[in-house]
Amino acid sequence: MKHNKKNKFETLDMKIYIIPLLLISGIFIVSGFFLLSGIRDHFYDQRRDEAFKLARSYARSISRFSEAEELIDDLLAEKISMATQTVAFYDKEFSNGKLKELARSLEVDEIDYYDETGYLLFSNMEKLIGWEIYEGHPIDLFLKSGEESLVEGIRQDVITGDYYKYGYYRMDGGGLVQVGLRANTVYAFLERFSVNNLLLELKNSESALHIDLLDQNLAIIGSTGNHLSESLPSLKEAKEALDRNREYSFINDESEDRDFEVVVPIHLENETEEDMYALSISYSLEETSQQIRDVSFFGLAALMIIYGSILYSMRSTYKKNETLRSAAYYSELTGLPNKLYLEQYMENDLEKRKHRRRALMLIRISNLNSINMTYGYHFGDQVLRAVPLKLKESVVGGGRLFHFTADQFLFCKEDLQRQEELQSSAEALTASFEKPLTIDGIDIYLSLKIGMVIVDESYDDVNSILKDASVALEQTFKEGKSSILYDEKMYQSIQREDLLVKEMRRAIEEKDEHVLYLEYQPIIDTKTKKIIAFEALGRMNAGLFGRVSPVEFIEAAEKNFIMVELGSYFMDMAMRFMKELEKNGNADICVAVNVSGIQLLQSSFTDRIREKIARFEIRPEQLEIEITESMLIDNLEMVNSKFRELRNLGVRIALDDFGTGYSSFVRLHELHIDTLKIDRQFIQKLENSRRDLIIGDIIKMAHRFGLKVVAEGIEHEMQREFLLEHQCDALQGFLFSPSVPREKAVTMLETETTKLQKMQLL
Repeated sequence: MKHNKKNKFETLDMKIYIIPLLLISGIFIVSGFFLLSGIRDHFYDQRRDEAFKLARSYARSISRFSEAEELIDDLLAEKISMATQTVAFYDKEFSNGKLKELARSLEVDEIDYYDETGYLLFSNMEKLIGWEIYEGHPIDLFLKSGEESLVEGIRQDVITGDYYKYGYYRMDGGGLVQVGLRANTVYAFLERFSVNNLLLELKNSESALHIDLLDQNLAIIGSTGNHLSESLPSLKEAKEALDRNREYSFINDESEDRDFEVVVPIHLENETEEDMYALSISYSLEETSQQIRDVSFFGLAALMIIYGSILYSMRSTYKKNETLRSAAYYSELTGLPNKLYLEQYMENDLEKRKHRRRALMLIRISNLNSINMTYGYHFGDQVLRAVPLKLKESVVGGGRLFHFTADQFLFCKEDLQRQEELQSSAEALTASFEKPLTIDGIDIYLSLKIGMVIVDESYDDVNSILKDASVALEQTFKEGKSSILYDEKMYQSIQREDLLVKEMRRAIEEKDEHVLYLEYQPIIDTKTKKIIAFEALGRMNAGLFGRVSPVEFIEAAEKNFIMVELGSYFMDMAMRFMKELEKNGNADICVAVNVSGIQLLQSSFTDRIREKIARFEIRPEQLEIEITESMLIDNLEMVNSKFRELRNLGVRIALDDFGTGYSSFVRLHELHIDTLKIDRQFIQKLENSRRDLIIGDIIKMAHRFGLKVVAEGIEHEMQREFLLEHQCDALQGFLFSPSVPREKAVTMLETETTKLQKMQLL
């Protein structure tokens, strides 16, 4: 790892956010493009399909119109022919009036009758009477043709000058009937089926802008608009499509509103290449364009919402990860880098450490718990927030400060030149905290303990460094010093403690009385001169270390949180001893068992004692529970409540080591206890002064409150005489007997009293 490489926990790697953001942005841009193209193509295809469908329908209509026009002409001719035959049926009744009547009923414009000489004899149009057929006239040509009947096309009448469509019928007598329809009537009838009218009708029934009929050259020959002479735009492409008998569509950019046009070929019966036609229909794209705009807007809006949601999600993820990173690597309370940060920081600098020395100072505020109990945890947090600034101001030289655990800070001192620098820094820290911190107007004195370790090339992992700093810090409490530099012997002490704890756990689980057992020291009544009780004293014989001091293994048990299990183990053993005494006829002998504050303050402690008494079937009066006076200092009310519960069971209570805590001296009468045990420190002072009146005052006060007094630690005859003189109730110490195994304690009850009486020691 390069030295200049930034620690990965300093900041989040932005590449993991920028690269996906660019990819997502690119995807959304491409998606937007294809979305818009797809929407536009969809609506154009929809418009084209609709247009082609209608155009095909129109083309079929025009094809049918061509056929209908011929049919209509045939029907008109047939009408005229039938009219001539009908008129001929009335040849005997011919008159001008009769022909007028027939013209009305047959819905024709003109009916004439010519005699065999060609003279117009009768007519519904009287002004025509008297006209004669001349040679070369169409009637003359008909007569000469020899045909019976004939229907002409439209021609101009030589008499009136009007245009008619005439039909002729030759009669048997040589006469001739002529029936005519004026051309304007025919044209008016046929006009209804003209191309332009048909196109207009089609246009009016649909939303087309205009409809055009195109010839084989795609010239406009019929239109609903006013551009009959115009030709179709995109002529080449349209021509090629129609030559292949395919439909064609395009957007006419030359039109004002960018019309959408389709061209469809028209198929007529018996058509030739010259008769090829096509139909062109133009639609406005305004509505379609609006639809495209609307759908595109909502489509893009949906994409933007999704894109925005993804961006918001990424931003939220970034902020969350930033918060998690901060929570993982920084103390929420002080804002300082935490233990995890420290570990990675040191891991990243292992290469640097090989070229220079550094030191760690693990700093613990030893009285923080007391501050929390006195002022509350919120106040304690305020104290912790103020500590870093004071620490930084006090340390000489460069370095970095970390919030290691709740009440511990760690200062990493870089480029350590001499060991004396480290000790000077520790002394400066300790001295700076001799002045109080002022929090909310309250002066707070903080007590510091500092464990130090010099980091050199002998270390190859962070865990070992931090472990050794913790060992040095722990040693400050054992030796009562403010700061200690780590050395190898300290670790050996920790290892010894660890092995002792493991051995205790095993012995408790397996009930191994060879490792953990009790010895019993007799307590002698000064009046009856008999053993009235035993104090059960815990002992340990470790496999690796032999006999272990009770102070050492009990302290290790408390520190490693197995004191409750150890206390319960010793209590069971003591009760078995009580049961044995009862069986041997010594049920009046009391056994005092030391109980730690950790055990006593458990909510279930009284219930457990009740259960054990029932299980071992002993009398409660056989058990006396000893509690040290120091337990009363911080927990007087709670401890006294426990005393009351136990005494209600019938269990006796003894206050051990009395005299070390003067706070209980005044309130002695409030305590629910039976026995007061004078601390051995007071007894030892009797060696130099028989006039020490403190012990005498303690005995008198205890008797005044109805308490029994036991003096422990009696080792000299002078001490015994002084206590007898001041009417102490019972004595205990090496002058009479050290603690002894269970078997010997039982024997002592039978033999030791007699021996003591003979020696006249009591």
